[in-house]
Order: sequence, then C-alpha cells, then structure tokens
Amino acid sequence: MVCGLLLLSSAFLFGGCAGGIEIGPVPTVTPRPAEDARPTLAPTPIAEDDKKDEGNVLKRNYKEQYMQTGILPSLSEVYKDKLLIGLSATQNDVTDEKRKEIVTKQFGYVSCKTELSAGTVLDYAATRAAGNLKKAVLDFKSADTILQYAKENGKTVMGPVLISHEMPNWFFTEHFSEDEVVITELEDGTTETKIISPSSDVMLARMENYIKDMMEYCNTNYPDVVVSWDVVSDAIHSSDRIDKKLRNSAWYQTVGEEYIYKAYEFANNYRAQGQKLYYREDGLDDSIGKNSIVTLVKAINEKTTIDGFSIVIPYTLNVPNTFEFEDIIKLANQTGLELHLTGFCVSTDTGSVNDKDRTEEESLEKVAKKYKAMMSWVEKYLDDGKYNITSVTFAGLSDDEHPDNQPKEYVDSTTGETVVGVELWNYAYLFDKDLNVKDAFFGALQDDSLKAY
Repeated sequence: MVCGLLLLSSAFLFGGCAGGIEIGPVPTVTPRPAEDARPTLAPTPIAEDDKKDEGNVLKRNYKEQYMQTGILPSLSEVYKDKLLIGLSATQNDVTDEKRKEIVTKQFGYVSCKTELSAGTVLDYAATRAAGNLKKAVLDFKSADTILQYAKENGKTVMGPVLISHEMPNWFFTEHFSEDEVVITELEDGTTETKIISPSSDVMLARMENYIKDMMEYCNTNYPDVVVSWDVVSDAIHSSDRIDKKLRNSAWYQTVGEEYIYKAYEFANNYRAQGQKLYYREDGLDDSIGKNSIVTLVKAINEKTTIDGFSIVIPYTLNVPNTFEFEDIIKLANQTGLELHLTGFCVSTDTGSVNDKDRTEEESLEKVAKKYKAMMSWVEKYLDDGKYNITSVTFAGLSDDEHPDNQPKEYVDSTTGETVVGVELWNYAYLFDKDLNVKDAFFGALQDDSLKAY
C-alpha cells in the first residue's frame, strides 16, 4: 500500500561498452451525517450480549451503531484476527488533523503513495553535482513526513517499489544527464525514446547503491518501522513484451533479465532483520501474461529469497467478479508466497459510455455493494484456509484524492467549450471529499444493512 510474472528464458545481457537504448513507441446512498454527527473515529463498543443473534452468527450492524452513537468502528480492529488493513497514504493524510485522526484509528499500517518512489527521492541536480556515475543522490524530505508519523504513532510502513520500469530516464543515461535522453514524436502520435546508456556493470552498481541507500536510510532513521519492500514490479507487460515475455524496459535493455535476480540479491544483503521482500505485479488479470508472471515469481523464489507477492487488481464496479477474483488469487497462490492485495478500491470509471448516466446516488450504492462483495470473498478465502492473504492496502482515503478527481482541461459535451474541472467524479474511496463516511466504508466492513450484489 500498499491495494507481473513471466516465463523466464536464458539471461539476455547487453554487456560492456556504452550504447544506444531504443525504447519503442510509448504507445447506496446513506444521507451524509450532519456536521455535528461526524465520526469521532474511536472503535465502537459492542455490548457482549448484542454481538450475536439467535443463530449465534456475528452481527455486523456497524452502520446502525454509528447512526446511533456517531462513533465509527476501526477497520483494522474489525479484521485484526484475520489480516492486516493499511492505507496508501499521502503527506496530507498524516499532516491534516482530520485526515490524520482517521488514518490513525482506521489503519494498522501505511505505505507511501509517491513519497518513497524513485521519481520523488532521486535528486537530479544533486546527482549531477556529485559527479559519481555509479551512485545517484537521494532526497528523503517528502518521505520523512510519513515515516516520522508512523514512528510516532506506532504504525508500520510497507516500503515502496525499489526497481521498476518507471524510474526516470536520466537514471539510465551514461552521464546522469537529461541531455542524453532524446524523445521523438512519431507520425502515429506515439513517441520514441533513445537513451545514451552506460555498461551493464555501471547500471548494476547504480542499482545496488540505490537499494542500499534506500534501505539504510529508513532502517537507520526509522528502525523497525519499514517492514517490507516491493523489490521489483511489473517485469512483464502484455502490451510491451518481446519474445521472452519480459517488459522491454531500460533495465532489461542494459542488464538483461538478470536485473530481476540481482535486485533481490542486493535487497537481501541490505534488508534489516525481519523485513520482507515482495514482488509486485498488476498484470494477473491479463489473459496472455498471467501464467508468465507466476512462472517468474516462482523462479525468483528458487534463485533467491522472497517472501511475498503484492497484487494490484484494476477493481471497478464491473470487474473482477467473484470467479475472476478467485482465479487471480488462486493463480498467485501457486507461488507459495504470502499474498498482499494492494491498490484496493472500487473505481466508478468502468470505461463504459453508461458511466455518465449513473446518478451520484447510484454510484455510491454500487461502490458500497462491491466493497462488501470483495471483502466477503477475502474473508471467505481466509476462513476456508485456501489462500495465504495477509494484508489489504486501500488505495486512498477520500474521493478528493483520486487521480480522476483532479481538475484538468476537458471539452464540455453540452457547450463544446474547453473548461477546467472534473468531468466525471470517481467515487472510489471510503470517505467523501469532505471526509464524511460513505456506505463504501460499511461495505468494506460487510455491514448487514448493505447488499453485496
């Protein structure tokens, strides 16, 4: 938080001397509580005699209790005996007092949404000034806010992706220079990126130093806070695979497939005692690449030490359904690793023309139902002992944080004018833009008052 596996063939190395890299074309609704009824966000006390009905079945009447008392239950407390519940958090989530109160009461751990990503911590100017072509300079100012919050509030942090195809292009250039990145616009509207690259040995040195610096900074300044790292992510991608089914990333082009195993070798060398190492992938819903993804994770597990598999699933109102969801979990479970569901949310953007026809009330109702369905599936798997799901990381706290809800230019379908705003609001998260609790929250708690379908 948090909410790709491939067939590996022989190592493909671009060795030795510097050369040019070519990266191909880049190609529901409960009335909102009155202002004075906002949650105090303490765990809900439940009288012992009221917990079960005549059939000795646990009642899930959290919404009813909230309406009576104004006190919200804690997600992490409700599920504490079954799995960990966390949040992919921003700096604002832990500095704004209202948001911080919710995060502290609702979630057992946090992950950094972007604050520990390579795009944030890599300092281009400082790296250029340092002049060490085997070591980039990192800046942790943004991450410190969340790491310090976790340290002071008894929370743990699930670490970020360390090695991915989304690292800045300049990191892969021979002299750490943006001037060595040439982006050309093609006739079909896509772009082609060419990079003047260093040798594979230099890139492996950069990789090791990056992993070392990330881990040592967190482990030294925030001991026992960061409990896991997503070492490699999305090494396979169905729309950008070569014959070996590996993503044709700059890492692959400079080092070959060996970069995957070297990343885990370095991470194992520098991780603190008890820290877990994961592989992260968002392609298990892809009918073409999913088996290759599992094969890759198994290969990593055979060659080095890996503890878990972080799974990102593109959840919407329509997908996945119960059969698709279990197929993905079943496939991931074949790796024999613990499973972490991250990027957990329910997007109301389904890609359908009908999205604009739904009212806000209809969207909110459907989101709540889907949250209930998804959490009931997870709980059933755990109760049946079928799959080793250990944690769920919710993708965001409130709807105003969703990327779709950030103002941008679009053409008004009625007037034809270009305006700035939010064309279609996405109701994906548990709280609304004013931090009022939504039925989605109670859906995640599997409240009896809500239907799952």
